[in-house]
Amino acid sequence: MVDELRVVKEDGTIVAQYQEDQNGKGDLGSCNILGLNTDTPTLLIPYRNSETEEITIELEFLPMVAFREGGDGTKSNPFKISSAGDMAIISRNPLAHYQVVNDFDAADYGAWKSIPNFAGTFDGGNYKISNLNLNGNGVNSAIFANTEATKIKNLILESPKVDLSEDVSSAGFLIAESVGDTITNVQVNKAVVTGNNTNAVVGGIIGRAMLNTEISECLVNDIVINAPMAGYVGGIAGNTLTGSNLNACSVSGTILADNTIGGIVGSASTDCKVMNCHTDVTLEGDNTIGGIVGAAERGGIHNCYVEGDIVATGSRYSKVGGVAGSLSSDWTTTEESVVDAVISGNVIALKSITANGGAAHRIVGYTRLDEDKDAAQWDPSLVPVREVALANNYVVSTLAVIDGEIAAEATSTEGADIAAADLNKSFFETLGFKYGTDVDNPWNVESANDPCLYFEQVNSSSNVDIIEKNQDEISYDGKVITAIGAKKIEIYNISGLKVVETAEELIETANLTSGI
Repeated sequence: MVDELRVVKEDGTIVAQYQEDQNGKGDLGSCNILGLNTDTPTLLIPYRNSETEEITIELEFLPMVAFREGGDGTKSNPFKISSAGDMAIISRNPLAHYQVVNDFDAADYGAWKSIPNFAGTFDGGNYKISNLNLNGNGVNSAIFANTEATKIKNLILESPKVDLSEDVSSAGFLIAESVGDTITNVQVNKAVVTGNNTNAVVGGIIGRAMLNTEISECLVNDIVINAPMAGYVGGIAGNTLTGSNLNACSVSGTILADNTIGGIVGSASTDCKVMNCHTDVTLEGDNTIGGIVGAAERGGIHNCYVEGDIVATGSRYSKVGGVAGSLSSDWTTTEESVVDAVISGNVIALKSITANGGAAHRIVGYTRLDEDKDAAQWDPSLVPVREVALANNYVVSTLAVIDGEIAAEATSTEGADIAAADLNKSFFETLGFKYGTDVDNPWNVESANDPCLYFEQVNSSSNVDIIEKNQDEISYDGKVITAIGAKKIEIYNISGLKVVETAEELIETANLTSGI
């Protein structure tokens, strides 16, 4: 009998075969896999020549069939990713180009090891990667530990999870630390973050975004962040720095953290903008909490729509606002100064803001006025100056004014009242909301007085309750989907995200997106 080792695929196809060698290597010894949990697992194949006592060892890097769908890593022919195993070996060639070519489930892959130093491109192809376990990743926990000048687009992550161990510094489901990247059309559904780390920066997509990173048309649905000791926590990014911007992004879910918490960004530095974003999030923490940004410097927050609830459990330093928890002071202005608005055209439709004390207002919590008031306790001659860079901010009148000493005006930290019935497309357009189906015109009409971004889910009150398969015509809001004799139905929204893939006889419309 000849000793033999065969490496086969799941379907039985032989990939490699090793046996007693007739060319001088000798008998096949005991084979083993070295470095199974490293970036370069290796199959060791030993031979022993019984006549010469010479030992020969061959090494084969695993997996043997990488990128079985093809590709050579060039821009014109990217490596084709069809499994979690394919995606893991990006770390061997972080400068190459990659494209996902099918949905896959990573539930059985085990703990994901973050890919370091990625500087290639990654196109998710609008396919879904499910059940990634990002636990145990060390300092940077995400699919990509750190990236630079990358372009990542068209990716859906379904039910990923991460536990913030004590050594985690930055965590996001896509990237932990991003430098100069362009991130477009990434969707994260039903993600869960847990842990009691006191130092981690946490974002639903990116932990830290730096040096002109651009994030647009991204959607985080039903996220749960339960990190009661963490600071700098946001639905999209934990922290944005040095010219990093967000445009047309949406978040829903619940976020519990300690401080500096935002529905979109935990902390946004001076030259970082947030525009055209929509949140429907329950935010809870000790202090510095905003419906869009927790701690904002003066980059700008414009044309955002905020729903949900905010709960601040701190006292003196609660710093809570429907748009921003705090806004850094501009010491060059007086109350007569005419300046460009840094927070403008936002609409707050929160159900509640709960705060035990400190600076809490419907638009911005802590501003120069509050800082001056604090300083006046030590210098009675100091005259507090109100923030003058607020304009055209409105609050649905069911949310009462928090500080009765501040007028409910569109230029104040409390914002102007507006009735829910008066929220319509015409009103939003007067504020600068642009309606359409692209990043420059991202707003759509979910209902008469409740706008959404064009790629967001429509609510269950759609005027079509069920779409039946195999009808001659299937109408949806005036559009026609034909499925005569189809074995499989795929529906995509206007941004290219696959919304439905089914062979069932009925399609529920509650889970469809607008813009299909």
